[in-house]
Amino acid sequence: LILGTAFALYTVSLAMTDVIHAILLFYLTPVWSTLAGWVLLGERITATRIIAVILGFAGLWALLGGGGVPLPRNAGDWLALLSGLLWSAGTLRSFARPSQGIALPVFCFAGGGLAASAVLLVIASALSLPMAAVSNLLPVLPWIVLLAIAIFMPPNFLVLWAAQRMDPGRIGILLMTEVLVGSISAGLLAGEAYGASEAIGTALIVTAGLVEVWGRRS
Repeated sequence: LILGTAFALYTVSLAMTDVIHAILLFYLTPVWSTLAGWVLLGERITATRIIAVILGFAGLWALLGGGGVPLPRNAGDWLALLSGLLWSAGTLRSFARPSQGIALPVFCFAGGGLAASAVLLVIASALSLPMAAVSNLLPVLPWIVLLAIAIFMPPNFLVLWAAQRMDPGRIGILLMTEVLVGSISAGLLAGEAYGASEAIGTALIVTAGLVEVWGRRS
């Protein structure tokens, strides 16, 4: 339920603020997850984990143009930050007390996302925000259903399965590949720039993932 709520808040934040701030504020999750695992589960913070987190954030910084440190400036930024905190809490709970199967977590993930989306729509409607307009929803509803089944469900199934088997900090670091794949696909499919900074960011994020996996095996 917590993970579904986090996903809904992150998605809405992308529509309420610029993508750079939303991504960077959400992907503070490795920090929250590592600290929570240390405080609540007694996990040891290793040198390789610290190096992986630093490399991951350096990669994000390079991919997103090398701008300054993003601080929450509006409601969308705060939603992105809150979604990252909730994602850390949800993955921590999944790892500490894993389910016997995957069907129930997937169902509850969808339920949490649906409930959080309903609350957000009620608030948006009360504030007369465009995202709550029914006229904006109905024309794209078939696409929403299709994308949910074909694109969103498979990776979420895999993430929920993995969250019960890997510690939350490691999940957060490996999920940074979302930004990596997004930048490459944007360059190939949407004609967006992919130059030296993007290549450096890609290399740093890949290295962060390799360091994290290597550190766990060593």
